[in-house]
Amino acid sequence: MVNDCEYADMRKYITHPLGIFIVVFHAIYFLVALKTGNIYLVDSYGYLHQVKNLLEHQSWYAEDWNSRVLIDYFTIRPPLYALFILTCKSVFASDIFVLFIQNILSLFNIFLVWKMLAHFSVKQKIINIAIITTLLFFPSQFIHANFVMSEILFQTLLLLSFYFSVKVLQTKKREHMLAVAVFISLCMLTKPVIFLFGIFLFIFFAVVFWKQYKKILVPFLLLPLTYHVLCLQNQHTTGYYHYSSIKIMADLRINTRYIIAQKYGADSSAKLCTKIYDEANLMPDYESHYKHIEQSCNEVYTQNKTTFAMLYLKGVASTVFDPGRFDLSLFYGLQNNVKEGLLQKLNKNGSSSVSSVLQNTPLLLLIYLLLILVWNIVLFCCFIAFVLNKKIDLLIRILVFIFVGYIVATTGISGLCRYRVPVFPEIIFAFSFVLPQIISYLNNKFSNHA
Repeated sequence: MVNDCEYADMRKYITHPLGIFIVVFHAIYFLVALKTGNIYLVDSYGYLHQVKNLLEHQSWYAEDWNSRVLIDYFTIRPPLYALFILTCKSVFASDIFVLFIQNILSLFNIFLVWKMLAHFSVKQKIINIAIITTLLFFPSQFIHANFVMSEILFQTLLLLSFYFSVKVLQTKKREHMLAVAVFISLCMLTKPVIFLFGIFLFIFFAVVFWKQYKKILVPFLLLPLTYHVLCLQNQHTTGYYHYSSIKIMADLRINTRYIIAQKYGADSSAKLCTKIYDEANLMPDYESHYKHIEQSCNEVYTQNKTTFAMLYLKGVASTVFDPGRFDLSLFYGLQNNVKEGLLQKLNKNGSSSVSSVLQNTPLLLLIYLLLILVWNIVLFCCFIAFVLNKKIDLLIRILVFIFVGYIVATTGISGLCRYRVPVFPEIIFAFSFVLPQIISYLNNKFSNHA
């Protein structure tokens, strides 16, 4: 039950001009989604299959149950987002209602960052500028609130773990640390990419609290327990103890594919990947299948270390700077048959694909994308300035860096704009601390020229 104080607090945000701006922009994008119907990515159908299979077969299988069995898809996705869809549809059986709830979550996330900044005594004027500018130049926040994709749910869980991590530093209370562990565990049940994150967070808190508050670290035992339960469930399904098959799928279909394409061309890449997968399917059990793909891809990495390193760095840079052409084009229906981002085309077909993409991009969209690119460069510089700013609490800076740095570093070769969505609130948080110095610098610059 919401008490009067909490209700007044919520009402304060929603009725504030900034709150109205945030709500209106979410409403506009939601209405666009209703009109265009462009609410699905390729992965969306995997989640929807998983929902159906959970209902009908009590299985996490993320493909069509009645088509040819793809063994890797039994363990490719943890079940939480499918359960989220299932819960939403139990109230109102429509994907549109799922999007409506995701928009509510997106609003909650931005309001929570706002609340955190106010708690750190950041001036409301700074909060207004920081949130409005970052939202205007990061349409993917609104777009992914209106895709049947796990990004916004994952963002919420990750932000709550960040929120309670800050609380731990301030209060040293074990219940706040328990909240951190619970939300990281829920993240692990949503996206496999996060499974190592808890190690870095544990090391951070262990360094901070080991001498005086060792017992506060006990809730972190929940993370290996969550990992073990997932692995046991996957062992029960496939006969092999593992966390997720998405690792070998990414190794084969992204990393190996692009490395070989870069060196020998797209045809050679397709042939090798097909050969590795066909050989894996001939193995007597899933463990052999999994290890064959893993070992084959590792051989490709070992033999092409420089190419792999260059593609990885390019992917990380793309995650940081990508203006989101793919998201915007698909959501608004601006280009036909948009199936890949520019980096994917570049990795697969070389530089010749760039001119083709640019020529087919509408002029206004191209201008907007250029502005976003410039903004992303500015935001990156601001983030570095935040991390290096000694006037800001060192532990807060390290904490933000761990959250943002981990997600960016684990994006790998594919490097998409949407990979920034989960840590977008933390990016707003960091930018807000640097913004006063930027404004002060600009004021001094212009006053000297006056």
